[in-house]
Amino acid sequence: MSDNTLSEIELCLLAPYNDEVKLKGSWNNWDVQPMTRGEDGWWRTRVKLPDGLHWYKFAVKSKSYFALDQWRDVFDPYAVAISDDDQERSVLWVKDGKRIWVDYQWRHDEQPLPTNEQLVIYELHVGDFSGGKGDEGAHRLKGKLSDVTEKLDYLRDLGINALELMPVKEFPGKSWDTVFAASLPSTAATARRKTSAGSWTNATDAGFASS
Repeated sequence: MSDNTLSEIELCLLAPYNDEVKLKGSWNNWDVQPMTRGEDGWWRTRVKLPDGLHWYKFAVKSKSYFALDQWRDVFDPYAVAISDDDQERSVLWVKDGKRIWVDYQWRHDEQPLPTNEQLVIYELHVGDFSGGKGDEGAHRLKGKLSDVTEKLDYLRDLGINALELMPVKEFPGKSWDTVFAASLPSTAATARRKTSAGSWTNATDAGFASS
């Protein structure tokens, strides 16, 4: 698809109790765009966008007692990636004229799990498992999914045959939370970023945003 081709993409937010919701995006210099509420409580609008990465937020007229009738910017709770800065902008990826949620094709469904009595489960916190003091390999950064995969043989040799990842959700700061329920933490796996030259590049761990 040509870089100049525009495709219509629908964006929506569930806010059944709010009286006004608007869309703000990087494609029009963050000017607000009105949205329409349906009977199901979802606010919707459509925008024409070229292939590539785009950023957006929703502006919501608050009904909360501490910000009554004030306009507040909110992220998309269904976004698969959030910008790695204090703006917390939702990332929208358009490829071949369609919104891409996940580019990774799940494999190995044919591999059976061990029976319950044979399972040896290791509960793994990505943020602390790799990198840092005492971890071999100077190239490893703390809390990267790609570095965890390098140590799978080590875990297997210990007799572990299943991993349970502790919550891998994006959250503000360095604590442990589940604010961005559908987004991987930017510290562990990030979406593709735009270079200073204006071209798109893949971050090291961006399995869901590969070309």
